Amino acid sequence: MTTPSQDRPNILFVMADQMTPFMLDLFTTMGAKMSNLKALAQRGVHFTNAYTASPICTPARSALMTGLHISKTGSYDNGDPFPSFIPTFAHYLTNAGYEVVLSGKMHFIGADQLHGFQRRLNTDLYPSNFIWSYPLLDENTISGSEHWPRLVDRTAI
Repeated sequence: MTTPSQDRPNILFVMADQMTPFMLDLFTTMGAKMSNLKALAQRGVHFTNAYTASPICTPARSALMTGLHISKTGSYDNGDPFPSFIPTFAHYLTNAGYEVVLSGKMHFIGADQLHGFQRRLNTDLYPSNFIWSYPLLDENTISGSEHWPRLVDRTAI
């Protein structure tokens, strides 16, 4: 692994959902206090305007990571898998010698939970398969938490 230099800077990519600019002190004198993000923005590059390929999480993330329209990724809603055969910016950074680490939710549906990242610090709070809803209980089933699946199976981590 090579060390970053002027030719190879460190890259920290932060993406957050539903962060309306006028509600953040990063862009105004009022709003939620975000001192760490504010310091990062003052030292680095930040965008004041952004556009998304989809207003839905998974399709937007697949388009952002691949540079492709959602019609090419096939990810139209949060239940669609993001195909693992499509390269992402994480693949390119890994191939360029960067250590590429993911932290946070990505809604990766399907077996591939990395999509080019070398490792992941935490898992999504959603299952990594196609099971998006809890099983319906019939009237003879005792209702209680023991019948509901766990969101995170800590034995698999």
